[in-house]
Amino acid sequence: MDAFIEFNITYHPEKELAEASKLNEINFITLHKECLMTEDSANLWMTTLKERHLKFHIDKIGVYNNVSKDAILEAGLCDQSRIIVTGCSRVDLSHNQRLLRKNPIKSKLVYFMIQNTAGIIQKQRLDNSTEDFKVLAKKVTQSLVKIAHEKPNVEFVFKTKIGFTHMQKDLLLDDIPSNIKMVYDGTGHNLLLDASVVVGFNTTAVFEAIASGCQVVSPELFSDVPDSLKDFVFYLGDSAYLPKNSNEFQDIVLDLLKKNRFNKNLSSSKKKLLDDVLGNSDGNAGKRTMKLIEDNI
Repeated sequence: MDAFIEFNITYHPEKELAEASKLNEINFITLHKECLMTEDSANLWMTTLKERHLKFHIDKIGVYNNVSKDAILEAGLCDQSRIIVTGCSRVDLSHNQRLLRKNPIKSKLVYFMIQNTAGIIQKQRLDNSTEDFKVLAKKVTQSLVKIAHEKPNVEFVFKTKIGFTHMQKDLLLDDIPSNIKMVYDGTGHNLLLDASVVVGFNTTAVFEAIASGCQVVSPELFSDVPDSLKDFVFYLGDSAYLPKNSNEFQDIVLDLLKKNRFNKNLSSSKKKLLDDVLGNSDGNAGKRTMKLIEDNI
């Protein structure tokens, strides 16, 4: 055996495996997946790492971005020479979609239903706060249902998140039009292949949609985002459409559905956003990850 590979640096049972691998001269590699975090989220995570996780043997760590790399280093869990930013390999699929696809034949909107605790679970655990994004989730969901009623010839896909399906289904009214399709499992990137508009908030799926060339709408500027949580929300800037209220939201979505287009090329601001958040503006994160593995077996 040449190496063990794990996917979460905080998973306690595998720390014993790491020490055993050291004794048996087997390389131990961590490809840490939970890297989607703002700077404030990363600071909280770094504090948790310092307080609850002792340093243990790792030969090499791959992460998605610099913010998670810096948190691990500041927590003292590894040395600079043992950690590298590879980027999120899954986003390679979205880049490939963008390069291969053509303009959608028919308008289609994909809604990655808003999770009430998206990006704030760590914060809630540490300060016992109860504020969340449920009000925002309800407003956006019901706005999209209204648009679906008005546009019966447009396909709408509502994708729930595993573990939050019941909460998200409760946001729906009883009168759901037939052009809304619910998707409860699986990854979301396959839904992007023929989508013209994507709606999402504080989720990896938003960045996958940007990489795939879709027109992205995010309600991050709605007043329903509590002030205490704004530092835990990703600001997408000019990489997405950012309406400030329900009326603007509906106008933007309707206009984008009418235009029914996608972006073949990524702007410099979109590339920077994808690099900052997921370390992958070029579609080569998979190659970087494979090189990390090959160099350590």
